[in-house]
This record gives sequence, structure tokens and C-alpha cells, in this order.
Amino acid sequence: MAERTVVVRASEFTGGAPMEGRPGVRDWKLIYPDRVPETKTLIMGLVEVPPGQHTPLHQHRCEEVYYVLQGRGRV
Repeated sequence: MAERTVVVRASEFTGGAPMEGRPGVRDWKLIYPDRVPETKTLIMGLVEVPPGQHTPLHQHRCEEVYYVLQGRGRV
């Protein structure tokens, strides 16, 4: 299989995602069913959640992993 590089630029960020229903929450969808490369079993994104905020209740058809870069949270 040929190796492919996927680059997501800040300019590709589009607001209005459901995760952004909370103040200050920003959501970048990196690998998602409606993006390239298309996927059906993997979702990968970056969600920025400011202190004191949280993402809205949601669900996925696959597992979800949280990797906290700074601070702490409750899942």
C-alpha cells in the first residue's frame, strides 16, 4: 500500500459542528466519513475544550479515545 500524507490546514476549519454547541469549544474533523481519506470505522479529530466547559452529549459508532494535552478532565 502506498503511503499517503494527510494535511489539515487551519484554513480548512469550518465552524458550526455540533461539538461547538458549548462556549469556546472548537472541533476539527481530521479523519471522518465526509472527509478525505474517507473512512467507515475510524473517526479522528481534535477538540479544544476550555477550562470549565464540556462537549455536548453525543455518540459514535466506534470507540473513542481521549488524549489530554494539558490539565485534567472527567469522561
